[in-house]
Amino acid sequence: MFNDVDKDALIIFINHYSLKGCMPKKGTKRSVRLAANQIKKYLDSHPGTTISTAALAQQYGVSRNALQEFFKDKFKQPIGQYKLNLRLTEAQKLLRAGKSIKEVTIILQYASPSSFSNAFRNYYNISAREWLQDIKLNGSKQSNV
Repeated sequence: MFNDVDKDALIIFINHYSLKGCMPKKGTKRSVRLAANQIKKYLDSHPGTTISTAALAQQYGVSRNALQEFFKDKFKQPIGQYKLNLRLTEAQKLLRAGKSIKEVTIILQYASPSSFSNAFRNYYNISAREWLQDIKLNGSKQSNV
């Protein structure tokens, strides 16, 4: 089917693109799957982590893009959104347990109380302070916003 020139060109083409990472290497899918599962476990046990997706990918030896794509396919949300969900769910738990907004800011490693408050408001459409007042008024009936 191929003559010798075509075979040589095809081999050069395959080697060129596989070295550049454009073609998946054998076992890549499995390593990304394992990394994504380990990263999810890590994030679940460290909801306040501020480590970037790129740093996580590098730590587990996988491509950031492959990790993001696989994570979104498997867990039905982008990794950044997943991290935000964990962080703000943990914030609610800490606030319910009596921690102040300043303490939550420190525990969850926000840059400042205002950055935490902005993240909380953007996510729940209510400020952390208003949410705390609602909890105090309504007791613990309200589980999430």
